[in-house]
Amino acid sequence: MNRTPKAALAAVALLCLTACGGGSSAPGPVPLTEASLSAPVEALQVSGDPANRINLVLLGDGYREADQAKLTQDARAWLAAFRQTAPFSNYANYFNIKLVHLVSAEDGAANGMHGLGTPRATVLGATFQNANPAGQAPDYRLLVVDNARALAVALARAPECTRVLVLVNDTNYGGSGGTIPVFSANPASCAIALHEFGHAFGGLADEYACGDTSPLPASLEAFPNVTAQPGSIKWAAWINPGTPLPTPAFCPDLGLFEGAYYHDTGVFRPRPSCRMRCLTDTFCEVCSEAIVRSIYNQVRPVDTLTADGGTLTLTRPVPLPDTFRIAWTVDGEAAGTGDRLTLPAGTHQVSARVVDATPLVRTGADRLADVRTWTSGGASVQADVLPARHRVVQVIRTPAGFQVAGETIVDLPLPAEPDTPAWTVSAVDPEGRMLFRAGIEDPTLLRGEFQHAEATDRIQGSRLDGSRPVSFLVRLPVIEADHLEVAANPGPRHPTPD
Repeated sequence: MNRTPKAALAAVALLCLTACGGGSSAPGPVPLTEASLSAPVEALQVSGDPANRINLVLLGDGYREADQAKLTQDARAWLAAFRQTAPFSNYANYFNIKLVHLVSAEDGAANGMHGLGTPRATVLGATFQNANPAGQAPDYRLLVVDNARALAVALARAPECTRVLVLVNDTNYGGSGGTIPVFSANPASCAIALHEFGHAFGGLADEYACGDTSPLPASLEAFPNVTAQPGSIKWAAWINPGTPLPTPAFCPDLGLFEGAYYHDTGVFRPRPSCRMRCLTDTFCEVCSEAIVRSIYNQVRPVDTLTADGGTLTLTRPVPLPDTFRIAWTVDGEAAGTGDRLTLPAGTHQVSARVVDATPLVRTGADRLADVRTWTSGGASVQADVLPARHRVVQVIRTPAGFQVAGETIVDLPLPAEPDTPAWTVSAVDPEGRMLFRAGIEDPTLLRGEFQHAEATDRIQGSRLDGSRPVSFLVRLPVIEADHLEVAANPGPRHPTPD
């Protein structure tokens, strides 16, 4: 993945996020051992059934056998920061979190606390890289690992994982984003990981500017927190009447502030500052909304609806504070609120509408609702309305074309030039609605996520080595796509956000 716009960012202030890496990989793949693929797993947080939770897997790298207690300590420090940072603090109960105790031969990362030019023998190959282009002072805060190895370990030790994060045992400050966020054990690096969660869960763009003048990608408007179209503001629901647009820098209100997505002009953001612009700030209202909506793309408001005699009981994830509103009806008439309902004798049609009425979401609140129906007298519980859940498919390139689970989905010749193809993945549901359409540059392995028709390009990928693309993973809704297409066409390369 091309990190051109990010490479110039590494020289800005320490606490304002710089080179996030876009899912870079450390050089020199090392075969994984059986010990690594069977490393001990510690449950840091269990909040519910993995089928209805975001399952985060945290991997330690550069931790020797003697450092495993420190790994737990460092991971819990990150978890404490996660639980204290809104809006993740509001929805911490929507996450299951596991820690994989990988044992490295040596501590630290290459080019890290042991000195520049010093390699380290670690399972995931953690390395501090220089993110600055030639001619600028080097900046070794871009901390990367081998994504292929990290993903292999995560899937081997926690097959249910939906997100992977890597914590590196090095005191130097640094980290990176993209497919697999990475951060060091330096306490200040936790802020990098939380920023990267903005990318991972909200599909958010970086809001900082560094004088980039490259052409804007066609996918820019898919990001919920930046726009190059000031005449059509996607976060208009958050702007108070009378706010000047564009908004001057001294204005304290949410509005339309120029300078974002690495560009000083022509791209706008909602507030003067936000965690997507500077690590010391909180997530703004627009970014918080996007994160919450994306969380609900993966977690339904209701876990189960069960019957015990004449009592129906809902179980559900509980946000903090609990902003759920539950409305029961019996035979079409309002019958109560709360997680339980006692039925009168006889046969009845029962419905429970569950909605998260959080003030953090003003648009797209339909994703936060769930409706369950039940017929007393033995009929099974049905879900009338369910937000899309996810499955993972692997798309494999073969000489004949592309395959998913052994079935050819499109028959295309391979591109003649390995360095020029622009890959496109798209899926359409059975009703003909576009689920997503995304451009990906030359991926060897790709983890992506279906977001929604309103965020059509959140497919994230990374080039793992110099070879031509072989396969990648794509998250799709559980509902079957009527048409899934992978195409490769020559085209110009464009910088891709992490």
